[in-house]
Amino acid sequence: MRARDRRHQNGTATVFDAREMAPAAAKKDMFKGHPEQSLRGGKAIAVPLEVLGLHEAHRAYGVRPWKELFGEAIGLARDGFPAHPYLVSAIESNKDVLLHVPELRDVFFVDDGGWRPPRVNETCCRRPALAKVLRDISERGPDALYTGETAAGLAKDISDSGGLVTEADLAAAAVRSREPVRVSVFGSEILVPPPPSSGVSILLALRILEGFREPLAGLGPIGEHRAIEAMKHAFAVRMHLGDDHGQQEALNRDVIADALDSGFAVRRWWFLVPPVVPSPADPHAHPHSLTHSPTAATGRAPVDGARRRRAGRRRRVRWQVRRAVLARGSRHVARVGGRRTVHG
Repeated sequence: MRARDRRHQNGTATVFDAREMAPAAAKKDMFKGHPEQSLRGGKAIAVPLEVLGLHEAHRAYGVRPWKELFGEAIGLARDGFPAHPYLVSAIESNKDVLLHVPELRDVFFVDDGGWRPPRVNETCCRRPALAKVLRDISERGPDALYTGETAAGLAKDISDSGGLVTEADLAAAAVRSREPVRVSVFGSEILVPPPPSSGVSILLALRILEGFREPLAGLGPIGEHRAIEAMKHAFAVRMHLGDDHGQQEALNRDVIADALDSGFAVRRWWFLVPPVVPSPADPHAHPHSLTHSPTAATGRAPVDGARRRRAGRRRRVRWQVRRAVLARGSRHVARVGGRRTVHG
């Protein structure tokens, strides 16, 4: 979660890292052989930090009193609300799972002689216990959740379902205040949370697409291809990111520096520059060429002759790489058409 400093006009911002944390008893191989336990059951539950994060953001930047923020949420939990068609559909699709968990069954289903999903606009989802916890948090702050009777009951419920979160984990929960990752893309400054969020991956994808100097990197099939490829390269980089502590912290810094470097984006960007695409019937077509129409991709028919196509591709790639690199005022090395070319 992010809160921007509204008290100063200097553009400062703070990230409140309220991502859930693994309990102290968690092991890196605890899901080995049982991957489904990472999604369902007690072991899938981590130490929640959202309430702490919201409280820290409010303490630093809030305007209205903390207690006033809870009124509507308490009312919804106490009285329920009309079931939206999407909610009804989701309950129906997952009813086999929900019905086997009494706490979820009691919340999401209606008992009128037999448990059934609510009808559209039928009042559902009354949660008086949640309403009480929210009221306690509004009056006492996060301590109402992370210590005392509520924390003990929460830890017991998790333990009874096979989970690892303890009262000590809840009492030790803490939020980190961190600097956001920021970069200028398409003429705007964009701020995203640092790892373990995926914000850096999104920034890299945007930096790659920015090299085309076209809205949405072009429309139609070629635009879709560029967007997909940009995200593919960006999320490959994401595989090197992780929770920001220990040795991973240094690795995160290196990966972020690479992802925000214009040359790093350009070296991935030029792979997305399409050649004049040969038709599927062309005997010289590369097996990995795009399969959509060359006219749709480039706005003109393909040039006759394999040699002229290759030469045209090399010229276009050189020009587009040079344009992107010079626009950033940096010195980078790119391999174009089999040659090592220095741009700067």
